[in-house]
Amino acid sequence: MVEGLAAPGRPAIRWCTTAPPALYLGASQKPVAVDAAACRAAGIAVYKRASGGTVVRADEGLLGLDVVLPPGDPLWLGDLTQSYRWLGAAWTEALRSFGVPATLVSVQAARADARDVSAEARLARAACFGALSPFEVTVQGRKVVGLAQVRRRTAALFQAAVLLRWAPAQLSALLALPRHERSGLTAALHARAVGLDEYLARPVSRAAIIAAVEATLSARGLTLEDDAWTPAEQAFTARLIAERYQPLALGSS
Repeated sequence: MVEGLAAPGRPAIRWCTTAPPALYLGASQKPVAVDAAACRAAGIAVYKRASGGTVVRADEGLLGLDVVLPPGDPLWLGDLTQSYRWLGAAWTEALRSFGVPATLVSVQAARADARDVSAEARLARAACFGALSPFEVTVQGRKVVGLAQVRRRTAALFQAAVLLRWAPAQLSALLALPRHERSGLTAALHARAVGLDEYLARPVSRAAIIAAVEATLSARGLTLEDDAWTPAEQAFTARLIAERYQPLALGSS
């Protein structure tokens, strides 16, 4: 997406889910955080993502949004933290339109969460949805939308992921933790994150969520037009997959 931005010089967005399920480590996270044998037994491939944070288990219950902005776009701010505000606010408004009591995480709340030294908090930070960052989205204190960001000279990439369903035990089972810590992590993640299916009286389709978020993005000046990947973008994507984004080779554990 960043490469494709160069020619038209206008923002672009992409929605995605993951099938089959996969595990994504944060940019600075080591493969030793993963239980290689458990991943192999479950048929889960493990990848390294370019953005920060910790591990995410992605499947069709996790809906992802990528937004790329060119330099000079009004939504590209110099302050890395404040840069997230517009995206978190867009998600908050969209979720409230379905009756979900969504709340934007303040900088103060995120800092307080980072200072939490309880055993539960330390354990929960092993997974991305176990910790809070500024301008992410919570529902009654439990995280439902996570955010990440990657900056390059030619573009800023903003990533958001909303939990349509949340199954923390499936994630805990794939991490290199003693048995008692796995159960503790599952409990901590259940307390700290939530899927939309717990709050919606009737299921809401991915298409409806996408439409609601795109409406809030349009209100912030992002003109959205359906478009297809160009042949050049497809070729570059294939090269990146082959050269940089193959599953990690995990040792035995």
